[in-house]
Amino acid sequence: MTISSRTPEGQPLRCDVCRAMAVVETSLDSGDATCPACGQLLWRVRNRLAAELNLPEDDITLSVQLQNELGADSLDIVELVMALEDEFDLTIPDAEYGQLRTVGDVLRLLRRYRHDRDAGSA
Repeated sequence: MTISSRTPEGQPLRCDVCRAMAVVETSLDSGDATCPACGQLLWRVRNRLAAELNLPEDDITLSVQLQNELGADSLDIVELVMALEDEFDLTIPDAEYGQLRTVGDVLRLLRRYRHDRDAGSA
């Protein structure tokens, strides 16, 4: 069962990705609620996954599993991460790829490496 911030079990006003306090709105019919920064990432990752895996965007939610539910294989995941590295000007170690199980994991990985990159340039 997926718990979103829009249900009594979830944490109201917390982003499902970064857990930051924010006024959140559901970004998908599934009830996924994200802050504006994570929502923007979610849409970009959804668009890329839908195009690469030839799937409807509505099938791609934060909790959906990349391999078991979307049918992505390890090469698809590598290609996704490499494309996101180019898009966001990041370098993500290969060892991280195996940790990606859900779309939410991809967003958390992107946020972490973007934060690390931005903190290093400050």
